Amino acid sequence: MSESIKLIYRVLNILEKSMDYSEIDVDRLSPEALRANLNRRNAILEMLLKKGYIGFQRGLFQTP
Repeated sequence: MSESIKLIYRVLNILEKSMDYSEIDVDRLSPEALRANLNRRNAILEMLLKKGYIGFQRGLFQTP
C-alpha cells in the first residue's frame, strides 16, 4: 500500500474516532504523530478538504 494511502487512512481514522468527543485532539494530526513530513501531511489534508471528505474549523491546521 502506498504511503499516501496509509496516511489518508490514519487521518480519517483519527477523525472518525474523534466524532465521539466535543473537540478533536489536533496533536494526533501533527506530522510527528502521523509519521509524515509537514508538506505531505498538509497536501493530504488539502486534498481531503477539496474533495469534501473532511472539513475544518478556522485555524485548526495552522503551520508555523
